[in-house]
Amino acid sequence: MLGGPVKAVHIDEGLRDWLGNVVEHHLRQRHKTVDAEKGRFKARASRIRSLMDKAYANKLEGKIPEDYSAIKSREWRKELSRVN
Repeated sequence: MLGGPVKAVHIDEGLRDWLGNVVEHHLRQRHKTVDAEKGRFKARASRIRSLMDKAYANKLEGKIPEDYSAIKSREWRKELSRVN
């Protein structure tokens, strides 16, 4: 649909190269941001699993009440589903 008008646009080679570099830089930065965010989510998921394991062991040993353990487990499972 836009093929004709777009083909008719002529861009100076220097401007084209500059635009290409800007887009590539933006994409690299975006990938870094996404990778960092994935790392934070992965670390948080690991921390949640650790908390859940400790709470389960504490529940089995009678160190924490079962109702508290159930409440925290639900909260952690809900958060885990958000970060996974």
